[in-house]
Amino acid sequence: MEKRQKLIAPAERHHIPHEILENILCRLPAKSLLRFKAVSKSWKSIICDDPGFSDVHLRQSKISASSSNKNLMFWIETYPNGNKTNLITLQDFESMKSRKRKQIEFPMEQGLHLEVLCHCDGLALRRTRKAKDKTYVLCNPSSRTWVQFRCPYRIYHRPRCG
Repeated sequence: MEKRQKLIAPAERHHIPHEILENILCRLPAKSLLRFKAVSKSWKSIICDDPGFSDVHLRQSKISASSSNKNLMFWIETYPNGNKTNLITLQDFESMKSRKRKQIEFPMEQGLHLEVLCHCDGLALRRTRKAKDKTYVLCNPSSRTWVQFRCPYRIYHRPRCG
């Protein structure tokens, strides 16, 4: 028991203040944050449970994305089954490194033919291609999470000009 206390004691002496830890974590990419949730309970609490942290992280990621020109994504659908989505940034596209695009599979996409309607702040709104189906999917490619919902309103698909 005494040996265990000696091993734990140095870690407790080097406690990082909450504000500094939050400042460091908000500058990391979302993919790293997903991994760092497992470091400790306090880190997980900051990343997952603190509503202010997600706002600060979003603002910080917008600042760093606009300065590095990585804020635009192109979505390329693989058909006919529509279950794979490729993401490339504008920077990769301009330097013709599109061969390194990242492929993301969402399990819920099996059998659905989804099209991207719009994307903003790293989220994408998608819809099934079937005209009568009103199923929409809000996707977060960074965390590979999604919410599927049906449109409560009646939608008419009429040809329009202008």
